[in-house]
Amino acid sequence: MRSGVHPHDAARSLFGGRGSQGNGAAMRVAPVAVRYADDAAALAEAARALVTTTELRDALSTARGLLERSVEPAELAARLGNRATGLESAPAAIYCVAAHESVETAITFAVRCGGDTDTIGAMAGVVAAAAPGVSAIPHRWLAALEERPKGRGHVQRLADRLVAARERG
Repeated sequence: MRSGVHPHDAARSLFGGRGSQGNGAAMRVAPVAVRYADDAAALAEAARALVTTTELRDALSTARGLLERSVEPAELAARLGNRATGLESAPAAIYCVAAHESVETAITFAVRCGGDTDTIGAMAGVVAAAAPGVSAIPHRWLAALEERPKGRGHVQRLADRLVAARERG
């Protein structure tokens, strides 16, 4: 971006003209969503991307159909995928949240889907905890987090700074 190359052009040049299909950005985008939650332009761009990506729209439609009955993690993985691509892992994570009432059950179901378990679980956790906040995360999970230079305290300070930046606008 600093050199003037648009991120889409840079990605296409590195990945054979298709851009990265990876899910790393989807797993890490939650802080951006928090920071720009009140920005209508950012929300419009996210919605535009969603409705113009046919494969993603189709996968989300499949996920919605699976909500009509109970599915096991293996079936979800077979129907939506569980690899390290955004088109597979994001719809799977969204299904996990829509089909389960708690952060804990959404994440554990996501992990049981196999494949890229850390990313699908992380995405499910972010979406499941978005509205209720940190209080919805099982206390025993939070207590198990390590306190190192970039551990629990560091993450809490980053979160506090993010919230403060959002409040400043």
